[in-house]
Amino acid sequence: MFRITEPSWIIDLPKIYSYKTFDVDHIKILSGGDVGNDKIARQMNKNTVSKLDPDVILIGGDIAYDNNIPVCYRAWDYIILRMPYQKYEPVTDSIRIIPFIFAAGNHDLGVNSYSGAKITHNTHEPVFKHYFPQNTENGNVPKLSARRTFFSHKIGEKLLIMTLDVGYESAMESAQKDWIENTFKRSPTTLKVLQYHGPILSACQQDAYFDNLVIDKGKDHWLPLFDKYNVTVVFENHTHSFKRTKRIKHGKEHQNGTYYLGEGSWGAKKPSGV
Repeated sequence: MFRITEPSWIIDLPKIYSYKTFDVDHIKILSGGDVGNDKIARQMNKNTVSKLDPDVILIGGDIAYDNNIPVCYRAWDYIILRMPYQKYEPVTDSIRIIPFIFAAGNHDLGVNSYSGAKITHNTHEPVFKHYFPQNTENGNVPKLSARRTFFSHKIGEKLLIMTLDVGYESAMESAQKDWIENTFKRSPTTLKVLQYHGPILSACQQDAYFDNLVIDKGKDHWLPLFDKYNVTVVFENHTHSFKRTKRIKHGKEHQNGTYYLGEGSWGAKKPSGV
């Protein structure tokens, strides 16, 4: 089952509805990051993404590039209108909504990893959380202040999708690290798919202090867990490039290792800064 949300004008909080989704044994996942509203992203959505017929779409951060600036909220409207969020089912002659799972990027929350800057929170900000609550609390959509930037979705009995935060709002160590391991223990699934924004195993030279912190902390705190629990694939983003590694475990090629894919080439053209 997948959950979708719909605005409720009475209580000013989304409602949760459940509905039966696709064949969980045959799932097509589309992943990318660093989208934006530029011409290349629009062409990709129209000519490529919409023709791939995905069941689930993962976007690993830097989605609308609103930078958590209140007056830029319409950037999200333009993004969603151009996304292929519906899928026609010929067998049942019906239209199904395609679930999106978003990771937080620096241009979504308006901060760099570990920058020390405080994210503005009120009843409508950041828009990333206001529009897209992705975790529940006691079975309900939580208030904005309780909406996390790391969460998981289980699809069927075989697939676990985890979305993580590389230090924008939640540190990669301590509480989030404990949550990652506890989630792996509670969900002994065959396929473990992870997504987050800034890469740990980057194909590009990292010059920014904040990006290097993500690499160092990721290698210290996250990669040992990925190796221990046999993560299948990790989608990284942020550098506006593309990579595909061999299977990696304990820092070396290994037949039972993890693929690292990315790094955010949905539409952004130039290498990212800080």
